[in-house]
Amino acid sequence: MQLADFIKTKSVFFRFDTGEKHAILDAMIDAVCSAENIECRDEVRRAVFEREADRSTGIGRGLAVPHCRSDNVHDFHVGVAVLKNGVDWDALDDRPVNFIFLVVGPGDKPEQYLQLLSQISRLIRLPDATARLLAAGTPQAVVKVIREL
Repeated sequence: MQLADFIKTKSVFFRFDTGEKHAILDAMIDAVCSAENIECRDEVRRAVFEREADRSTGIGRGLAVPHCRSDNVHDFHVGVAVLKNGVDWDALDDRPVNFIFLVVGPGDKPEQYLQLLSQISRLIRLPDATARLLAAGTPQAVVKVIREL
């Protein structure tokens, strides 16, 4: 199970018209649901926003990992945003977030779900990871960097 296998280039972002967390989440949810033909967009949105309201998914080191599981989703789907100008995400370390990985997964695969979240967390801690992701200029380059790391 490799993180890059669950990222479609249609779900990789570099810019947003807003620097506001909820607007970014909405755009990412729309893109992932559209790219992956996920029909339960409202359920995914509700679950992601409930999780975010419970506790910020800004885990530090410039990384946020909003996520949810749903019984109406049959595989894992990941959206990625790489933001040169960080956004306030109420992160644990109070630093702006430059990397957002939105994870949507099936409700019946908790072990794989945790493995995917763990891969994302480890990825950001690798030497060169943040610099290489920030330097990637296309969605294809982002996926390539993630695959190589």
